[in-house]
This record gives sequence, structure tokens and C-alpha cells, in this order.
Amino acid sequence: MGYTEKMAEGLTASGSFSREGVSELIDDIVEAMGNKAAVLSRSGNGDLRLGFEMSGAQKAMNFSPVRAGISKMTKTQNIDLFAGVSFADTGNGTAVSLVIQDASTSQQTLLGFIPIAPKAVLGITTYREFLEHLKVGLLRLDKNAKVAVNPQG
Repeated sequence: MGYTEKMAEGLTASGSFSREGVSELIDDIVEAMGNKAAVLSRSGNGDLRLGFEMSGAQKAMNFSPVRAGISKMTKTQNIDLFAGVSFADTGNGTAVSLVIQDASTSQQTLLGFIPIAPKAVLGITTYREFLEHLKVGLLRLDKNAKVAVNPQG
């Protein structure tokens, strides 16, 4: 079971910051988060693909994760949630968009097959931590920036 549209949580921002400045900010946040987050790829226009692994609390609660096969797409087997960052020039700055692209889900079960809890999106806690750091960092780059975190739908 993978990502669904009901999990359309992300960030949109526009301000006088540069594409390069935001990319450096993201690199700094990822580095500060250690092995919980990674920049997986960069496109020619600067767009990024990010990966997040589940937090320690999620690891403790998810005994039998149902993988959607996304971990097999990368050499890093700990990636549970993929997100994309895209940029667009606005004439007086840059617009930034961060969205979940794919994620694994897990559901606690009894005796290995009877569901006893709702499905959880693996890596969502780490992703939300990254979202908050990105929001604060963008507002530091431009205190007049418009930054919106879209809650889970």
C-alpha cells in the first residue's frame, strides 16, 4: 500500500530568495537532520528529489511495514517517503513547492494478519520536521515571503 492523495501534505512559498539560496538551505537542513533525510537527485533546472526515513518512534510502533516497493528504487534501503521540490521564477524572486511523491505505509496487526490500528505513513514525522525547518529557513531568507504549509488532506 503506497501513498494516496489523502496524504497531500506539502509547502508552497514565494519570495525574493534565489533558487540557489533555497537549494543551499535545503542542503543545510538535510545535513543537520543526519541520516533521517537525503537529497537523492537534482535535475538540470535545480528541482530536487528528497528521501525521508521513519522516525525512531515510528520504528518502535511499526512491527511489520508493508512496503510499496519504493525502497527498491534506490540503493538506500531506509527511504520510506519521497518528496519533490520544484522551483519557478516569478520575475522578482522564486516560487518553491514541496510535495510528497510516494510513501510506504504500515499497519499494526495481530497474529500477523488482523489489522488493529489505522495505516501510518512511514517517514511522515521526519518529513514534517523537515517542513517546519524549511518554513523557518525560508522566512529567514525573506521575512516578507509568503509560506504556506498545506495540512494533510
